[in-house]
Amino acid sequence: GRAQDLSRPGRYMAAILKHVLLLQRNVPAAAAFYEQGLGLIVTQCSDSYAELGDGLDENGRPVDPKDEKAKPRTVLALKAVGNVSQLTTGYSPFVNFEVRDMDTAVNNMLRMGAELDGPIKYPPQGKVAALRGPDGHMLGLYEMSDSPFAGGNVMMDMDSVNALKKGKD
Repeated sequence: GRAQDLSRPGRYMAAILKHVLLLQRNVPAAAAFYEQGLGLIVTQCSDSYAELGDGLDENGRPVDPKDEKAKPRTVLALKAVGNVSQLTTGYSPFVNFEVRDMDTAVNNMLRMGAELDGPIKYPPQGKVAALRGPDGHMLGLYEMSDSPFAGGNVMMDMDSVNALKKGKD
């Protein structure tokens, strides 16, 4: 193969994150946790490996759950390991998910064995929660605020804020 020419603009393709792999003691139990806790779609699951999708295809379009050939893109992969050192988790990595309903997601995850790591916080952008999953992985949840002042960009300029207050786009 030929090496990419990184010196010319537009010729460099950024790496694309395919999925996050988490090492687990019990893959089927972990798959159930993410399926029932966050609503991820299990696309394959065995005792040693599982893949879960987000309900969107590779192009970001919703997948019809009735279409057996359609497969959501993988966002989370789970692999069984037995070595204690491989299962040791700290405060990293943090696996973050955007949710539609923070209260429902947190309650589902708590019922499935997660623990809150501090209180749910309410910054202007929405709601944020940190949980530790049953296998010790740190999970972040984010629910975007409905406020027009929140959006995805926390730092709005004052002209935009004033225009919104006056009802202008």
